[in-house]
Amino acid sequence: MKKVVVRTLSSLIYGPIMLVCAWFGGYPLQILISLITILGIREFSLLAQDNKDVKLHLPALIICGLILTWSIFFFEFTYVIPLFILFLFLFLSWDVFANKEHRAVEKTSFSMFSLIYIPLLLSFLCLVRMLEHGKFLLIILYGCIWLTDSAA
Repeated sequence: MKKVVVRTLSSLIYGPIMLVCAWFGGYPLQILISLITILGIREFSLLAQDNKDVKLHLPALIICGLILTWSIFFFEFTYVIPLFILFLFLFLSWDVFANKEHRAVEKTSFSMFSLIYIPLLLSFLCLVRMLEHGKFLLIILYGCIWLTDSAA
């Protein structure tokens, strides 16, 4: 019963905030995407640590995720591939050379997956908003997600 109350309250609080940010677009939407990126990467890091006993570099992941979302906001997909190559090199070199990790490939895989799954996919919300009727498409998308998530 407690989960139902928490889910209902969170949808009543965060739902309108998301709809307002979708309506205005631009910087309000990008700030919302940045906040969700921070929370999502933190949650992913905690899950990786609890379930797979992999301790990720949380501050570095958050910074890389924010760099990725803001670069997509300003430059669309121009710098995505070079950024992913840079992040891959950064995490591999950090774990292999600096920390002498024996699970460096596993940690780097988790780190790169979190950067693809959370900030890259969330940035598509901003790109959808930039379409001709993007304001209404994003509000319909939010509404569908809000209803199905609340009903779950």
